Amino acid sequence: MAYLYDPDLIFLSSLSAKDLQLLHDYVVFDKDGNCRFGENLTSKDKYKKRYPRHNEYWKDIAEEYQRYGGNTLVNMARGYGVTHREILSDVCDHLKIKDHKNLSTDEAEEKLLLKVFANAIEKMDEKNKKDLAREMGLKTLDLSGPAMTFAAQMAIRQGGFAAYKTTVIIANSAANALGFTIPFAANAAITKSVALLVGPIGWALSAIWAGIVIGGPAYRVTVPCAIQIAFLRKARLGGKTGNFFTRLAFRMRSALLSLSGGGKPGLPEYAQKSIDVSHK
Repeated sequence: MAYLYDPDLIFLSSLSAKDLQLLHDYVVFDKDGNCRFGENLTSKDKYKKRYPRHNEYWKDIAEEYQRYGGNTLVNMARGYGVTHREILSDVCDHLKIKDHKNLSTDEAEEKLLLKVFANAIEKMDEKNKKDLAREMGLKTLDLSGPAMTFAAQMAIRQGGFAAYKTTVIIANSAANALGFTIPFAANAAITKSVALLVGPIGWALSAIWAGIVIGGPAYRVTVPCAIQIAFLRKARLGGKTGNFFTRLAFRMRSALLSLSGGGKPGLPEYAQKSIDVSHK
């Protein structure tokens, strides 16, 4: 299998190993910290030699993601998977996100983040909605799902730290809900917001796994990967605008995502039992 050139994934080449940690974990590990059945990344020579310097084999991580997004038999026949945009479109269709096909990749990713948020809001009671709106700093008195989602959208489009905070809350709530319990932020408001969202987002994501076709897209991989890629792009684009707070927040999160688990540098604690490249 080979990496399929994808202009929507080129930005991954500019990220550090720390930035790519969670994306790596999504394609390699299941929620119990075991290597996924059928994953190919950890068997590659480049991976064995350069792990945990994920930035040095970012194409291999991207290739694994592309492979999970395609039909297994078709992938084998053509020798590669599918593009991020095709995966993103499939995820959006599966989540019943409307009018995404004519949008830019960045805009479609924003719709994905907001849909995950909206689905979670539907699972929350009024008290938790009120607490969440306060912690996230959402500018709305209306606690209905559409109003809170619109407020989150405005925060994302506002840019700066407000955008970072909103996207990191959604992305990391999904990570925690899927069993990837990574300490990600020192900001108290972000921590409290994620705590409020983890349960509802977990319930919302569980509905996505229903009706999966054997041999088809592996939604347990593609959905969290698409969410994480959306976050990474938002953070990276924010950095390119020259906004100091977005760059600072991005670097803060990158540093906190670098976890050592007692002997295997850079490998999160939940994955310690699953992989030891030093013996491969």
